[in-house]
Amino acid sequence: MNKPLTPNTEQVNRVFTSRIIILGILIFIGLSGLIVRYGYLQVYAHDKYTTQADNNRIKLISAPPSRGYIYDRNGIILADNQPVFTAMLSPDEVENPERTLNLLAPIFELTDENITDILARLSKSKNDPVTIKIDLTDAQLAQFSERKPFFRGVTIQSKLTRSYPYDELFAHVIGYVGRINDKETKRIDKDRYAGTDLIGKIGIEDYYEDILLGQPGYQSVETDALGNILRQLDTKPPVAGNDITLSLDYGLQQVAQQQLDGRRGAIVAIDPKNGDVLAFVSNPSYDPNPFISGISFKDYGNLREDLDQPLYNRALQGMYPPASTIKPFEGLGGIHYGLRNWETTIYDPGYFSLPGDSHRFRDWKRGGHGSVDLKKSIMMSVDT
Repeated sequence: MNKPLTPNTEQVNRVFTSRIIILGILIFIGLSGLIVRYGYLQVYAHDKYTTQADNNRIKLISAPPSRGYIYDRNGIILADNQPVFTAMLSPDEVENPERTLNLLAPIFELTDENITDILARLSKSKNDPVTIKIDLTDAQLAQFSERKPFFRGVTIQSKLTRSYPYDELFAHVIGYVGRINDKETKRIDKDRYAGTDLIGKIGIEDYYEDILLGQPGYQSVETDALGNILRQLDTKPPVAGNDITLSLDYGLQQVAQQQLDGRRGAIVAIDPKNGDVLAFVSNPSYDPNPFISGISFKDYGNLREDLDQPLYNRALQGMYPPASTIKPFEGLGGIHYGLRNWETTIYDPGYFSLPGDSHRFRDWKRGGHGSVDLKKSIMMSVDT
């Protein structure tokens, strides 16, 4: 029989001891690495990662100002502000904006044209929130609320937006606000327009943009991983824009439009005592409210192609012969420069010829008005 092998106790102890030492060294190296890494993160890179953590946890939300109201001379509001629910998208929180917008399309009734426009604005936003849809309906709010956990980076905010209560009545004089386009983005002060993407386009809204706009504020809020607001940390309230009171008279404006009775034309009523514009009507007109949230290409095309040209401001852009309204100004000019006085008379035979020219400029009255001075000439509208 073979004798069983007896292990060498001393050898076994050496192997065991060497293994313990190697394992201890490995543990020491691992712990040393963890300590060094921990020290790097906590000391050397502390500021960097603290900032990143705060950026993930704390958001600065711009608070757009309330746009100034526009009143007529009697205090009737011609341009109002209405609270609406608006869908916003934060590009820094959305991995695939195009996919997100396509999923939101049936909820917010977004067209391909809308999605293309939003993506274009996202590409230039520099992580600033971009408006998806203004003035959401109750049904749209309910549908989105049910699916909100699936749309990280998409939020619903309550904002004030412009409203024109009298639709087409003041469209050509008040104008309207609309989304800021690429050309306007290059010239505006982006700090003043923080949180808003609307700007005055034409008319009073455009001319007095700087007065009506106001100054934006901000809110510093703490959010969770889904972007939901947990608590407000700091706030700076916005400063509302200044209100404007016009010389226009709502009642007279309405009467002027009624007088046109659906026909093409323009009526401008001016107070001769001080030059106040009391009525300013161009007919036909259009409803400016769809331009606020962004009118569709189809609807805008219909307005442009309309034979009555409702977008054409006949009161401001139309070229019309002055007719007899120019006569008092010519008479006053003659008096001002000493060429005539109130007592100067001429004989009106019913026509007038320039010296050395046989051509006769006929008066409206055959046979003329006889001897006339400036007062009688204006009263009778004497062409001669």
